[in-house]
Amino acid sequence: MKKWLLPVSVLLMLVSVGTLVFLLFGNSKETETTIVQGNADTEAATSETKEDPLKPSEIFKKEFKSLSTNQVELPKTLTIDSLDIKSKVEQVGLDKQGAMGTPKNEQQVGWYKFGPRPGDVGNAVIDGHTDTKTGPAVFNRLDELKKGETIKIKDASGRTLVFRVKKLVEYGHLDAPLEKIFGASDQRNLNLITCIGVYDENEGTYDNRLVVFTELDEKASDPVQTPPKPATNVRVSGGFVNWYASTDEEVVQYNVYQEQDGKRKKLGSTESIERKAFPLPEDATGRFIVTAVNKAGIESEESFSSVQK
Repeated sequence: MKKWLLPVSVLLMLVSVGTLVFLLFGNSKETETTIVQGNADTEAATSETKEDPLKPSEIFKKEFKSLSTNQVELPKTLTIDSLDIKSKVEQVGLDKQGAMGTPKNEQQVGWYKFGPRPGDVGNAVIDGHTDTKTGPAVFNRLDELKKGETIKIKDASGRTLVFRVKKLVEYGHLDAPLEKIFGASDQRNLNLITCIGVYDENEGTYDNRLVVFTELDEKASDPVQTPPKPATNVRVSGGFVNWYASTDEEVVQYNVYQEQDGKRKKLGSTESIERKAFPLPEDATGRFIVTAVNKAGIESEESFSSVQK
C-alpha cells in the first residue's frame, strides 16, 4: 500500500499543473502502453454480482482440487529477468474474509495453493504486493512487462518452467472476471496479480488490479523431472500381459518386464498410442511388471500382475 507516498501528496499537486501543461502543449505523441483496460461487461463474468478478483469462492476452491494433475513439483522461486525480480514463493490460501491470501513477506510472492501448480494444466495464480509502508514491494514494476517477455518458475525438483507474457489487463477492483483469472483452462497458464491505480485511504486498497496473463513455453522449459503416474490393473489374459493406461498425458510408452526367482528381464516396450497389451513369452511363469515412461524418459512406479505358476 502506498502509505509512504502520502507525505509528498502536496508536492505532487503542485507539479501536476505543470505536468498537465506539458502533456497538452509540449508533447503531441501519445504515450505507448501494453496494458489493456479490462471491462467486466465484455469479458466472461461468473455472476451478476461483481466479485473481488482476489476472492475465489468455495466452488472454485473445490474445483481446483479436481483440476490439478500434480505433474510438477511445488513452486519455489519466481524470476523476472527484465524487471530484476527474484523472489521465493510462499503458499497462500484464503483469509478470514474468503479472499486470496497475500504473502507475509512483502518482497516475496504468493502462490494460491488451492489452484493448479505453475506448469500444471489450468490457471495457476501468483500475487504480490506493489508497495509497503516504506517503499516499493516485489511487484512494484509489474506494469512494465511487455508481451513476449518471460517469467521463470523453479520448482522443488530444480526444474525451470518458462512462461511467456500474453497480455496485461487492468481491471477495476470489483470488475475483474473471477473465472477468467482463477477458473478452469486446458492450457498451462500462470496469472500474476498486483494492485495498481490510486490508493483509497478509506477502503485501505487500490482502486484497480493488474493481471498479467502468461502461458507455459514448453520448448523453453526443462522437461518433466517427476515420475509419471503408473499404469494400473496389470493382468495376464488371452496370451497377453494387459493393463490400463496411465492417466498422465506426458506418458509416451510402456515398458514390460518379467520377474522370475528374483531375477528380472525386460521383454520390450509399446507406444502409448498402441493397444495396452504385450504378448507373453514362451515361459509365462513369474510375475509381469509394467512401467509408464514420460517424454523425459522417466519411469513411473511399477505395476505388478499376480504370480503365474
